[in-house]
Amino acid sequence: LFGLARAECPSTLAAIRAARDLGAKGRHPEDVFRLRSGGGFNDDYDIALEFLRCDGIAVPRSRVIDVFQEHYLGRRWKEGRWDGLIAGERLIPSASTLDWIRKQSYSFFTGRPRDEALYVIKRLGLSAEAGTLVGMHDVERGKPDPAGLRLILEKQRYLAPLACGDTLAQA
Repeated sequence: LFGLARAECPSTLAAIRAARDLGAKGRHPEDVFRLRSGGGFNDDYDIALEFLRCDGIAVPRSRVIDVFQEHYLGRRWKEGRWDGLIAGERLIPSASTLDWIRKQSYSFFTGRPRDEALYVIKRLGLSAEAGTLVGMHDVERGKPDPAGLRLILEKQRYLAPLACGDTLAQA
């Protein structure tokens, strides 16, 4: 429900900038989209790592994550918002869609760390307490692997589950 694999997507830009800061040659949003479309690259950290690998640069994943987060979240929490690229992230659902979601029983499976997901869920005016929140650290394999969805279905007995994603790999 947030972010898109498009040029204006802050996580796309953060992946490109993190790779660049760590020595990779310049990449463009289309390069990110190409990786995501090919499958296996839903995680922005892995996208930045792949750009570095393609350029023959070995960097520990933890370092890539640190540099990515400096771009994505920023360095300061100010007036209830991060000062990084996340502050400009466009939320996908319309007001009427959010109203409809609030009337449903819902859960979230995200490729983000829990605190980032909670931040965006709050921006949406939704509550994570309404259902189950499964983040990237709650499952061994991240999206689009269905383990997170299965975990939600084990905890929540939905009569007619509906899943939506923001990339083709999640469809």
